[in-house]
Amino acid sequence: MIAKSTLEEKLDFKSTMYSFIPTTLIGAVAMGYFQDVSYGATQSVELAIAGGLGAQTISRSLAILPSHALMNKNRLKHSDSGKYKIGTYAQEIASIATSAKILYTPFLLTLTAIDAYLTSKGVS
Repeated sequence: MIAKSTLEEKLDFKSTMYSFIPTTLIGAVAMGYFQDVSYGATQSVELAIAGGLGAQTISRSLAILPSHALMNKNRLKHSDSGKYKIGTYAQEIASIATSAKILYTPFLLTLTAIDAYLTSKGVS
């Protein structure tokens, strides 16, 4: 017997956003904290920016795993056993991580370059 595929069983915009909202908040808090700590320790704006962006990237990458499983548990669990569909979960995490890194890396590099340039001109 072939199981029917419905929209609730697939990764869609809504289920992705449920995972990204808490991870974005966690990333923002980590970035602010580590920028403050980095600047306090080094008095270097460049290191503060790099420390904050690095902390944001790491915390968001780690937070997506439990966040996605928790926020999408009804869709990712087998109805009969209540266990997670490990294969589906792994595919979705790989898809989210790949697309996030492909889209986020150029943004992160551009933001760092712009901040470094503005800081060197005394604007930022």
